[in-house]
Amino acid sequence: MFTGLVEGTGEIKRLTAKGPDAVLTVRPPWDLSEAVLGESVAVSGACLTVTGVEKEGFSLDVSAETLSRT
Repeated sequence: MFTGLVEGTGEIKRLTAKGPDAVLTVRPPWDLSEAVLGESVAVSGACLTVTGVEKEGFSLDVSAETLSRT
């Protein structure tokens, strides 16, 4: 169960297939300097981990299992 606080709603910038998995890039409504590698982020009810921070937003790896269930 997600017990964190909702800080805002981000904008999906890109979904890139990576074999059966994917990489999701989200632009948050807050300053990207606050994004921390390894931080957990709820995305439409799925808890994902920040794996990269770039100019467009932060990246999250999404497994095939997560893609099939969300």
